[in-house]
Amino acid sequence: MQNKIVIIVSVVILLIGGGFYLKSSNSTNETKQIASDGHTDHSHVATTSENHMNNMGSQAIQELGAKIAGTRVVLQNTTLKAGTQNIAFQLFGKDGHVFGPDDLKVAHEKKLHFIVTSDDFKEYFHVHPEFKNGVWSQQLTLKDNTLYQAYVDIVPNEEVAQVLRVPLTIGTPQTKTKVTQNNPQVTVGNITTSIKTESSLASNHENSIVFNIKQGAKDIVPETYLGALGHVIAVSHSDPNNFVHAHPTTHEGEDKDIHFGINFPTAGAYTLFAQFQVNGRVETYPFTVNAGEVHNEPNGHSGASSAPTDTSVHH
Repeated sequence: MQNKIVIIVSVVILLIGGGFYLKSSNSTNETKQIASDGHTDHSHVATTSENHMNNMGSQAIQELGAKIAGTRVVLQNTTLKAGTQNIAFQLFGKDGHVFGPDDLKVAHEKKLHFIVTSDDFKEYFHVHPEFKNGVWSQQLTLKDNTLYQAYVDIVPNEEVAQVLRVPLTIGTPQTKTKVTQNNPQVTVGNITTSIKTESSLASNHENSIVFNIKQGAKDIVPETYLGALGHVIAVSHSDPNNFVHAHPTTHEGEDKDIHFGINFPTAGAYTLFAQFQVNGRVETYPFTVNAGEVHNEPNGHSGASSAPTDTSVHH
């Protein structure tokens, strides 16, 4: 009789723990991952992760090994403030264990890419946190009353490449108009980067986007940075889950222009944060583009719906 009571109590405890965890995991907005198209362009729909979890929920992950969890990132410091601070988080795999460097593949010379943008696109960071005692951490300087979107870009050893999104709220964010770069060229210091695109960009279609870099009047080829001649992060203006991390199809010595093939997940405006290294210094060049809907043309080929021929979006 005592053995039966012990078994019943154990089952009840397990169900309570599992029930709490299921409730916790349901707060994650999981969305479809877009697979790589085989080029150096990796397009993703980011998965929204929880920005906090209490001790009981964390304990349930470790004890139950909840495979239904899905890969997730959990912030350790849930109360953020303006100024310079340490952003700390844990990564959990599908089976609930903590992801460290040994659980991740190297992608463009790093185990983890941490990309942070402010909602008005004035602030942009592409950094690589350190791992210590089960926690990833990165020092950032953030502005007050601003909403940031943080993206954790990883390739787990036993899972597909993916991007996990976590909102970072500082103070009481105010609604702000997104900053757009209306000029097809951006100058930082004495380096000018220009963007050229097809006359009409389309969603769900590989679009040709070309960057030209000049120092004064001279065309220059950027230096290799993180295993590539450049990096582009594209974030949708309407849905922060629409995220693209792209790399050039151009290789060193092929062309003075840097070519990208970029696939936008949905139609709409995107800001492209292009990064190139010149003379040992990495700079970011923001541009805004419009991707139209794809439709079937009379000849059976797909094409873009009407879209502006310039690369800018005007507000």
